[in-house]
Amino acid sequence: VYWQQLKLWLKSEKLPRIEELLQIAGAQSISLADAGCVQLLESAPGQTPLWPKMILTAIFPCDADLKTLVPLITKTLQPDASISTTRLEEENWTSAWCKKSTTVRHFGKRLAISTLDAPLEESGTVTVKMNPGLAFGTGEHPTTGLCLEWLDQNLPAGARVLDYGCGSGILAIAALRLGARFAWAVDIEKQAVNATKNNAAINTVS
Repeated sequence: VYWQQLKLWLKSEKLPRIEELLQIAGAQSISLADAGCVQLLESAPGQTPLWPKMILTAIFPCDADLKTLVPLITKTLQPDASISTTRLEEENWTSAWCKKSTTVRHFGKRLAISTLDAPLEESGTVTVKMNPGLAFGTGEHPTTGLCLEWLDQNLPAGARVLDYGCGSGILAIAALRLGARFAWAVDIEKQAVNATKNNAAINTVS
């Protein structure tokens, strides 16, 4: 099983027609990114500002007919059409992440998040070993990374921490390893609870 990715560069005024063509062709997802250096600040209620020039990425099932779609898009975008297609093999992201057996990411001055088989860190480093399973939370997402940096730099000794929507338990476990007295990890997903329990055992915290 594989997916097809279509990527193109376009001006904002062309977007409605392009989105219509993509949806008719069976696009499963459509994402937009800035193609220049234009910063969009928070908009007023009811407004959806767009970058003047954008990179659009669409994902299609393997049986979607992109050979028919691409000429239609090219005609719509003329004279400056720039389109590429890529075959994406389906991958189990959990297995792929776990195969990165030497991955270590540092947050702040002391904290390191590593995969299970990564080499030991230097003395003075607080290491949290993670196996996320099917739960969210490896330290790679920017929001998680910012939270980990904050914990490393600001967590008072003996603090009590609530990790609400804990995913893999990464924040609660990191807090305990950094000196929190208690940490409560809460999630409605059974897979997240199981992953948190497993990671807590790996890091000898509870």
